[in-house]
Parts: sequence; structure tokens; C-alpha cells
Amino acid sequence: MMRKIIAKVTGILAAATLAFSAGLLILFLLGIRPYVVRSGSMEPDIPVGSLCFVNQRISYMEIKVGDLAAYRSALGERVLHRVIAVTDEGLVTKGDANGRSDGITVRKENYIGKEAFNIPKLGYLFGGLETGRGKILGLTAIACLVILSLFFGNERKELTGGETTISNREEVKEI
Repeated sequence: MMRKIIAKVTGILAAATLAFSAGLLILFLLGIRPYVVRSGSMEPDIPVGSLCFVNQRISYMEIKVGDLAAYRSALGERVLHRVIAVTDEGLVTKGDANGRSDGITVRKENYIGKEAFNIPKLGYLFGGLETGRGKILGLTAIACLVILSLFFGNERKELTGGETTISNREEVKEI
């Protein structure tokens, strides 16, 4: 009984991991990259710990007031803020929770892309996997899934049926 439960859970986890990986691959091919939200500047719309997906194929020229644009700050950090003005110098952005604009102009050179969608709290998992300890933990979890599937996977059942005899073989040849 316990073997069946472990086999089912392992199968479900493996299928979910495969489906999630396939989904990420499709998004990657479409130019959409995941980023972890680490500050509360976009709350309550995008809470800390969200996994935000940014479409890097949206042109800088297509960005309008109200869009969420991702860009690299002067320190090289990735920032996702709302566009509050489009000027000749570039995009003026501001975090929804901030009282004033970022004080910089986003130009084409530091523009990354436009937010496509976000999933709250999923960023905590991905953020943890970015650390050395998290990578080891993730690889260990995958190894455990593989080992569990080997030991507790579906047992192969032998086909039961009559043995093939000489007379049966002759009947097959005649047909």
C-alpha cells in the first residue's frame, strides 16, 4: 500500500516538474524571462516574492504610459516599475508604492522588456534556488525523485497467457 502511495506521489511530482519545465522552455523561446520581485516598490499590485515574467521582445518604442517596464539601473540591478511618462529623453518610471519617480530616465540601452504576467509567492522558490545552498537542495530533490521512481515506480507485470506450442505456431502460419 505504501509503495503505491509513494509511486503515485513520485509520478505526480515528476509530471508537474516536467510540465513546469516545458512551460518555462516555451516562455524562454518566446523571449519571456522570469524575474524574482525582491522589493515592495510595486505593492500591492505585485507583492514581494512574486515571479514576474518579462517579455523581452516588446520593443522599447511600443512602451506606453501605464505599462510595467523592466530595466537595468546604473548599479546593474533589474527594476520593474510603471511608466508614468514618455519623453524625448526616455521613459520616466515609478514604483506604485513609491511617492515619487525613480529620478532617472530609462533609455533604450538599459531597457529590458515589458511585464507579461506575474505569479505571487512563486518567486520565493526561485529566489531560493539562485543561492548555492538552493541549487544543491534543488539537485538533491531531483535526485531523490529519480531514486524514488526507480525503487517505487510502477512494477512491471509479466504477461500471462498460454505458452506457444508447435501446433499454435502452425496455426499462425496458416492464417
